[in-house]
Amino acid sequence: MRTAKSKEKESNKMESHKPTYLLEGADIVRFIKAQRIKWLGHTQGVDQARPTRELLDWKPMETRPVGRPRQRW
Repeated sequence: MRTAKSKEKESNKMESHKPTYLLEGADIVRFIKAQRIKWLGHTQGVDQARPTRELLDWKPMETRPVGRPRQRW
C-alpha cells in the first residue's frame, strides 16, 4: 500500500525529469533566448501602467562611475 508521502515523492520525481524530456536534443542557449523573446513580446502587449512594462521602458537618469569603488573606512 502506498502512502501519501510516497505518492508525493513519485510526483516530485516526475517533475524533475520534465525539463530534460522537453529539452531533449535541443540547444539550451537557443531555448533560453527564445523564451526571453517570447516574454518580451508578452510585455510589449501589456498596458503601459503595469509595473513590468514600466521597468521595461525605464531609462536611468544618471550613469554610474567607471571603475572600482574606492575604499572608505
